[in-house]
Amino acid sequence: HSVHKPFVVRLRRTQSTITRRKLPGDLFLFHFAIAFKHPLQIHRVFQFQRFCCTPKAYRLLLMETWVVYILNCSDRKIYTGCTHDFGQRLIRHQAGHVAATRERLPVSVLLTITFHDKYKAFNFENYLKSGSGRAFCNKHFR
Repeated sequence: HSVHKPFVVRLRRTQSTITRRKLPGDLFLFHFAIAFKHPLQIHRVFQFQRFCCTPKAYRLLLMETWVVYILNCSDRKIYTGCTHDFGQRLIRHQAGHVAATRERLPVSVLLTITFHDKYKAFNFENYLKSGSGRAFCNKHFR
């Protein structure tokens, strides 16, 4: 029984480049390319990319988003709702899976408002469904 020592080759870094590209919403894409030289004159290049963002943008990315939306229905009335996944909810409306808009198809999006606080979103939806909220919608969004 013999113990083998791990084979270690020391690579010498010959060149490294880092490029940064600005993306929308305080996001950055970093591209790293690092070239190493093996003692046997074999060159290796390692490349990888990482997304990075400002701390404030990162906190917003981690937060849930809730959408309050207003739909124009075919009977010229509006429908107000709130959801966590607006894309899926709109597909359900357009497919007739939502009882409140099933008989009022087709529907079109009049307005979406995004919230990072679930309770503020539901409170705003309830406001829009109230008498003064409906008057506000008719005055500003019609």
